[in-house]
Amino acid sequence: MQYCARARAIDGGELMFGAWIFLCGFAVMIINWDAAVGDMQSLLQHYNDFKKIIIAGFDPSVATFKVPTWPMWGYGWVLTLTSSKITILSFQVLGMSSSALYFFYMSRTRNLLNIRECRMAMFVLAVSAPWYAVHTIMWPYSPAGILLVLGVILLAGNASMKNRYSYALSGACFGLMMNFRSDYILLPLALGLVLIIFREIKIYSKILIFLAVYFIFLIPWAVWTKHSSHKMYFGSSNSGHVMFIGLGQLPNNTWGIQPSDGDPLMMKLCRENVTRERAPWTSNELSCSAEADGFLKHEFWKRVCQKPDEWISKLQYVTLQMLLEGADMGSFKTSAFRIGVTGFDLTELFRDIANLSMRITGRGVVILSFLSLPFTLIQALKKKNILLIFVTVIILYQAALNIFLYQFPHYTANAFFFHVVNFSVAVVMFAKYLHQKNHDIFRASYVSHR
Repeated sequence: MQYCARARAIDGGELMFGAWIFLCGFAVMIINWDAAVGDMQSLLQHYNDFKKIIIAGFDPSVATFKVPTWPMWGYGWVLTLTSSKITILSFQVLGMSSSALYFFYMSRTRNLLNIRECRMAMFVLAVSAPWYAVHTIMWPYSPAGILLVLGVILLAGNASMKNRYSYALSGACFGLMMNFRSDYILLPLALGLVLIIFREIKIYSKILIFLAVYFIFLIPWAVWTKHSSHKMYFGSSNSGHVMFIGLGQLPNNTWGIQPSDGDPLMMKLCRENVTRERAPWTSNELSCSAEADGFLKHEFWKRVCQKPDEWISKLQYVTLQMLLEGADMGSFKTSAFRIGVTGFDLTELFRDIANLSMRITGRGVVILSFLSLPFTLIQALKKKNILLIFVTVIILYQAALNIFLYQFPHYTANAFFFHVVNFSVAVVMFAKYLHQKNHDIFRASYVSHR
């Protein structure tokens, strides 16, 4: 009994990890305070729109941009609760550290990862700037990432248990995540399929509970989109927009498409073919609208079918870009906050260290994770390790989104946590292989000399 109690307790390494990432999270928050991630940060205006809509009793007419079906409204609810930047970022850092600590605690106590794999992953995460950067920016990727980590470990950690509450709680995490980020809409179905394949038939009812709770959390958004646009969406209405401009990521493409939100060809097509009640429009307001979504998807598939060779070239190009760029989200800038000791600027030192980490871990961990993925997947399938299979599915799912829709290092950064887990498992496997090989060589040499 004492052994079991010790095995289930949070050990010293996990406590040190939790404290370290909590402190580092706040340090990165300071140097990343003025972060503006390109056009992504401009989405805050749209989330403020949702704040206005919610406060006005779900009246879409109070919004400035008039795109009630894009983006997802999750961060609008956050801003409704509080607009304080320090409060929101503090909760994101707290959620980042707590979810990671819980993930490794559950992984170890449920024998999903061994202690070496957990400690290796904790070490790599602790020095990885991309992971901190994701959670120190005011955007929906942070709460979505926290909920994804919690949803995955709740589902994998209880895959062999009779407790239905864990499946319901996991479904709630995925459902809430969808209210922040819609491109993972099919992921719960993929994970449920994994459970059906690798677990006994008795788990069917639990998977149904998981998916039912997940779906329940999508209903409010579906009702809202039907009310505001007369079209029901379970995700956001910018899929066609992203698919179309994604074709422009092939340099010198014959379609004449630019990989930007304001692509002239896309805007010209929308203005000529999409009818909206309100004019003039901003670029995103028109191309991301419910009215334009279906039209742009049609235009995407028309161009792909007309020039499939060009599309294949685009897929090859962005796949290489995804491997080379990894989760490198760019450099940290000079912060408005200054911390110094006896004239020495610590903020600048933290920034330089963080930028070095961004280059090394943002690119190195991701490409090594992709290269080792076949080996870790084979081991996961042999051992029927649900967590590692889930990790592989998430990495491949995000990679597919990047390749087939739009490649952006910030999107890869959303799966960075799972790249770290996969990379760490591969490192421990390789170290174990080398140790066994050296042991066999020594043993053979000893026998030959007797």
